[in-house]
Amino acid sequence: MRYSNNNEFGFGRLDAITGKDEQRISAWLSAMVNAHVDVAKDPYIFDINVNKATYNHVNFLLRAGMGMSALTYISQPALKQYAQRVTSSGGLYGGNLGDENSQQEAKGK
Repeated sequence: MRYSNNNEFGFGRLDAITGKDEQRISAWLSAMVNAHVDVAKDPYIFDINVNKATYNHVNFLLRAGMGMSALTYISQPALKQYAQRVTSSGGLYGGNLGDENSQQEAKGK
């Protein structure tokens, strides 16, 4: 199945077999799983900014057929900064993170 640009953002169909790069989407998803399994030996997956804050975004982009473009996108400095802030704030982003009351409200306490 050929990749077709049938939407505003150029995402492929979520049920496609191959992506924009003509590579099998399942191979990309398998590589993501393998990278996380092997993280103790070589944590390169964190170097390209695939972490708790960005994993769902990367997974969607890979599933939508974006291939290497997904990893190139997610490793941009601004997105690395975003992920670092989300991670360091315990999953919160925005508002007054220094205010203890707002942090407790956001966490539902």
